[in-house]
Amino acid sequence: MARSKLRVTVGLDYGTHSVKCVLRTRHPDRVILPPFGEAIPGERYPWFTEPSVIRLHDGRLTFGRKALAGKGGELWRSLKMRLLDPNGMLLDSSHSESPLTVDVIIAAHVANVLQRIWRALKTQYGDTHEIQLMLNIGAPMNHFVNAELHERYLQIMNAAWQVTFGESPYAIKNGVRIEEVVPLLCQMIALPVPDTTARPFEVLPETVAPIVSMSKDPSMDPGLYTMMDMGAGTTEMSVIFVSDSSSGHRVSCYFDESHCIGGNDLAVADNGGPQSADHHAEQIRKLLAKITLLAFQNDAPNPVLREKWENLKLLYTGGGSRHPAILRESSRMTQELKNWQIGEQYFDCGWHTPRFPRYESELSDTESSLLAVANGLSYHRKDWPIFYEPALLRPEAPLERIERPEAVWYVND
Repeated sequence: MARSKLRVTVGLDYGTHSVKCVLRTRHPDRVILPPFGEAIPGERYPWFTEPSVIRLHDGRLTFGRKALAGKGGELWRSLKMRLLDPNGMLLDSSHSESPLTVDVIIAAHVANVLQRIWRALKTQYGDTHEIQLMLNIGAPMNHFVNAELHERYLQIMNAAWQVTFGESPYAIKNGVRIEEVVPLLCQMIALPVPDTTARPFEVLPETVAPIVSMSKDPSMDPGLYTMMDMGAGTTEMSVIFVSDSSSGHRVSCYFDESHCIGGNDLAVADNGGPQSADHHAEQIRKLLAKITLLAFQNDAPNPVLREKWENLKLLYTGGGSRHPAILRESSRMTQELKNWQIGEQYFDCGWHTPRFPRYESELSDTESSLLAVANGLSYHRKDWPIFYEPALLRPEAPLERIERPEAVWYVND
């Protein structure tokens, strides 16, 4: 009997603290959260997360929970942050021909995750379906894209993909020897990356992924949002306007930025670090207020456009955003923006919590919010909302003829 095709998009959030995956098929009810293991008490790793941790001991690599449970050797955390540091690439130079770099070690970890997902899908669907996989991974950049970082991520993903699905796949399991896998991955990272029409993977901005997740929520209200996704190492911010569902929840993205400050900084502060959690939270508040005011200035000269700024919602995602110091600063931001006549009628703060009906009994709201980036990435790129620069939105009639503010929104397709 012929097998039917099962197209699966893997949304992979390779975070500073943990890896999260959401697998989405073309069938809306088939969303899969791959279990990575039992929750680790005291380590803030729920069952759907894989620790972003790698251990090298006796010439062998272990990943995630195995790495945490092991002893001896070197334990590397927060490797994503090393990608952002041009001086932090080299981990081990003892093998000069195939040096152990951050890029190689992350490629090995991503390949390990991909291979585990692939084995699970083959076990569940392999007898009845021909599985076609597409991978989207987020990178800490805005939608204008940091070309150098984007290319580096693409090379890492290409190596992970080739070692998993290429002509000569290699199993990267816990305990793999670096003398076997590192030279192989070094060769693959040096390979040309296929163009967008040929590759089954893509690197997309982390600032945009939570917006995609939110825009797919049928209960989302149209209007203006300032969004903040605070992970362990980076915080992504954006200011967007979402139209109503009758126009497909089109999104106008005024500004989006990524900053190297996150929940780890707050945790260090809580444990007696040199700077207080309130100091970091104040920095976050100032950055959020800055991009919101810059977006407001885009519309401020037009009295009709300015009216929509009377209502604003501050939306949080990510584990770091629930820190008490962040919540305290929200009330200060409310008053600060009202001085500019922003949010005068309505200003609210809340969390975007993606819904996974199949897993409702297994996920708290706090845990679901950790999956916002992976959830957005799990949508096929062609299913993402259309993003428009605010300058492309113009009145459909001269201002003197407009009676209702709603009439001003016209999109030049």
